[in-house]
Amino acid sequence: INDMLLAYWKDNGATSSSFQDAQKEYLTSLGFTEGTLNDRWKAFYVSLGYSGSIDDMEDAYWWEL
Repeated sequence: INDMLLAYWKDNGATSSSFQDAQKEYLTSLGFTEGTLNDRWKAFYVSLGYSGSIDDMEDAYWWEL
């Protein structure tokens, strides 16, 4: 799954081959630049209308794609 996520992020704004860095680059390309990686993911999911824990929001996001 990590390879698939990395490929998705690289197809959508990330340039790094590092899993952590690619997440930050992806979120930065979407305008989420503040806070820790978890803070950025939470802000991203909340901006899409999700609520709850980061894990719950992440699951709901991927199920809807």
